[in-house]
Amino acid sequence: MYKTFQELMNKKIVELEEKKHDLQKKMEAIINEKISFFDINKKSKLQLKKMNITKIYNQILELEEQVKKLKNKSFIGSDEISEIIKSGIELDLSDVEYLNSKKYDNESKHIERIEDILLVHKTDFAPIKGVIYSPKSTNAKKKDTFMFNNKEYEYEYLAENDTLHFCLNAHVTDHDLGHWEDRKYAVILPFDKVNKENLIRTDPHDTYFLNEVILPEGSTIICPENDKEKISKQNPNVEIITYNNSISLDQAIECVILYKGYKIQEVDTHGWIDFHENHADDDTDNLKTIQKENNLVDKEREHYSSELLLSARLRRICNKTVAFVNCLIDNNLEEIDDKTVKSTIKSVGIFGDHIVTKQVLLSYISSLIEKIKEEKIPIDDDDFSKTINDIINSINGLETTYAGNISNFYDYLDSYNSMIILKLLAYSNQKKQKETDIKEILDDEKNNPSNSVSNNIHM
Repeated sequence: MYKTFQELMNKKIVELEEKKHDLQKKMEAIINEKISFFDINKKSKLQLKKMNITKIYNQILELEEQVKKLKNKSFIGSDEISEIIKSGIELDLSDVEYLNSKKYDNESKHIERIEDILLVHKTDFAPIKGVIYSPKSTNAKKKDTFMFNNKEYEYEYLAENDTLHFCLNAHVTDHDLGHWEDRKYAVILPFDKVNKENLIRTDPHDTYFLNEVILPEGSTIICPENDKEKISKQNPNVEIITYNNSISLDQAIECVILYKGYKIQEVDTHGWIDFHENHADDDTDNLKTIQKENNLVDKEREHYSSELLLSARLRRICNKTVAFVNCLIDNNLEEIDDKTVKSTIKSVGIFGDHIVTKQVLLSYISSLIEKIKEEKIPIDDDDFSKTINDIINSINGLETTYAGNISNFYDYLDSYNSMIILKLLAYSNQKKQKETDIKEILDDEKNNPSNSVSNNIHM
């Protein structure tokens, strides 16, 4: 069993060398084949002999070129890599060591066509049946916890993230906006073959799609070796490469990009990083041309400041608030303090220069009310309506926008959420107290019929 890429490469080289040797023997036999001087078909036989020798010679040259490519991994084409990958690969430290010696061999390459671009996606959720799904499209849930009176409570809610993110010819690294170092899987797709109907925006550091991406021919899933059987069953028609504990997922990604014959890039939060002689700045300019040539029109701003992100985060905050309320009611925690409420529901994770208007706040409050009613959280219609009207009046009295000062917007949002939560808890507590009082009266009547309210009325 050939496990590592290097072993598979060596096997392929041996096979090609054997084919070359067989062709050389065949050509030698043809050359040594004698044709009688007096043969009436001598001329035609000599022509056929020449044609056969030329054909075999060209085949030998083609094999020699294939061997040369295989010996220099940084120049393998997609056809060669696909043929080898189908045998099953487990990347290990020997591949990374070889990679380090070859990594900058393709620095002089340029990204000039869409065919030169790979989409690279890191995730903890492997594709299913050849499709990458966003958390929202699968109704994925997020779990959170909070502490109260030295006890931990857990609740869950819909995540709402509806976008899928990729780097171009590079792997994403940790930065202020997120962490990806501990992801298990990577998916690598040829950009030219991807269905771009759901493509929202193209940037070297963050190309993103909406809802789902179908893996085209030539895609590869990289997974830990222990997950290979499961991932292969879930994606029977997709190439699978595994990596073991001797290397990181990022190292495995670089290996595969290099093996496939593409240029490796590095990215930060602004795009491809220009260093050494890698011509990243030229590639960035070329990418703009590629977008125009392939009609790849950006439909949104960069994701961190997009309306898509703001909308998704507001839906998530709404879901979180309602789930938090349900958790408090279910655990009889209506007496929770305001400080714990605010610290638990605090809105974090938004960066950028969203243009946030009071209409966004009003829409959020409306969505939250609908969610509360859907979840059948008990409310006193009149009292709750008064609280909501007070909030709406407060919003209408605010400034029109908070452009460039998103934290102010979330301070208001947190305050309104806290007001609503405490109002819901207060009513839930009152309702439970009334139910308890009624139960006690009924129990007392049952145990002491002579003291019943009904008997006293008729006396």
